[in-house]
Amino acid sequence: MRARIRPRFGPVIAGVALAAAWLALTAGAASAQGGEPPAYREFPIIGSRVAIWIAAEVHLMFAAFMLGVPMFALVVEVVGMRTGEKRFDDLAREFTKLILVASSTTAAFGAVLTFLLFMLYPNYMGKLTDVFLPTMVIYPLLFFGEIFSLYLYWYSWDRLNTPGRKRWHLLIGLVLNLFGTALMFIANAWLTFAISPESGGQLLYDSAGNFSGTLGQAINNTTWWPINIHRVIALSWGLACFGATLGALFYSTRVNLEPDSWLVGLRAFAPALIGGMTSPLGVLPGALIVALVEVLAAQYLDPIMVNSAAFIVLLAALWIRPWGLFGTREEVVRV
Repeated sequence: MRARIRPRFGPVIAGVALAAAWLALTAGAASAQGGEPPAYREFPIIGSRVAIWIAAEVHLMFAAFMLGVPMFALVVEVVGMRTGEKRFDDLAREFTKLILVASSTTAAFGAVLTFLLFMLYPNYMGKLTDVFLPTMVIYPLLFFGEIFSLYLYWYSWDRLNTPGRKRWHLLIGLVLNLFGTALMFIANAWLTFAISPESGGQLLYDSAGNFSGTLGQAINNTTWWPINIHRVIALSWGLACFGATLGALFYSTRVNLEPDSWLVGLRAFAPALIGGMTSPLGVLPGALIVALVEVLAAQYLDPIMVNSAAFIVLLAALWIRPWGLFGTREEVVRV
């Protein structure tokens, strides 16, 4: 019998405490300003824009984890069912265990982000709510559906872990991933509408600043599908890299590779980045520079510095000339 895992409430308590601290600071700032409700409020010490950036960044990191790991677990479970090897099923189960903790943390930081947005930018969030009110009603329902399917997916693992019932468990995992993808598409609509409030070349606001389009046009704005596709591709690449790493680890245990053999491949990035990622010929001078620094470090400092010399040169090159010695400089236009 598999030992039952006791839930760990430490991350949940920490997330709630952090959310309470953020909201207390924000509420204090809002009450101190008083008077008529302003269009914008100022967050103490770090400012409103930095506060929103921190909350959104942390929330999106956990949200991406919540979206990507169930996909990986489902694929690994399918591989385990097709091959009949129990280790794949155990691996999928171990990764699903991580989602149980990440879900509470994601929800906590999502609550922080929501309260910060409505407290610090009430005018903007009011206009956004007027446009996307139906989706803001559907979003929490989808979130509850994702959490329900997640716990059903986890707690039904043993009961459905038989040849005749395994397909039903895979179906629950598929539903879990569909809920997560739908949540991502709705959140992308809110984000992209703020970036490009137009659809089909038509601006969705009139000259007076009033919304003149429809909900469908607001969702299907100019950058909605590009962002959706970009995030799906990014998740696919991330899962592929993660799967390749696990495969390499499993393979290395069978052929008795040295534990520090990964350092050779990691050090190979330094010459490529120093020479310039857009210049194949730049690898040669980049490698010569790294080799020279490693020899000098071993000769005049300490042989143990050889492994660190390449990364020290890389940091210096990125600080002085981040596009490399022979790479192409890209102009970044900030909006």
